[in-house]
Amino acid sequence: MRKRLGEMLRASSTVDEEALHRALEVHQVTGERLGTTLLRLRMVDPSTLAALLGEQLEVEGIDPSEIKPSPEALALISYDDATRLGVLPMWVENGTLAVAMSDPTDEGAVAELALLTSCELKRYVAPQMLLYGALRVAFGRSGETFSSRARELVRAIRLRLDELEHLLEE
Repeated sequence: MRKRLGEMLRASSTVDEEALHRALEVHQVTGERLGTTLLRLRMVDPSTLAALLGEQLEVEGIDPSEIKPSPEALALISYDDATRLGVLPMWVENGTLAVAMSDPTDEGAVAELALLTSCELKRYVAPQMLLYGALRVAFGRSGETFSSRARELVRAIRLRLDELEHLLEE
């Protein structure tokens, strides 16, 4: 059975009981991953969180903000697919693609990534919040924020709804 992140944080004295309780309360309200909450509240540093996630999932943890992905790795997958699958292609070595993943245990994502890239995969775990930030930087989308992308999608949906309403009126 997998260890719980909160228990691991307490056992390693990374956060005290009070801070963990506060983070868990925020986590329950926001629905975001506990690691994201801890990073956002600056209760844990990225490298420590990556190491604990690695220990939890029995893969090497990595801070993706410290990685400069190779052009060869980035060319193997589109930004949209990388974002959808939660993966950061980092480097290729002997036909094996090293990827940082928010969930390296997601076998569906792993299988799809293997099909998309035609590569063997070496999986690392990375804190989700940092992974998506590193993806935007790696693919040259660092100016694009989630909220700006969400607004763009809402505008597109509204246009489509207007078009449908117009068609229904005819």
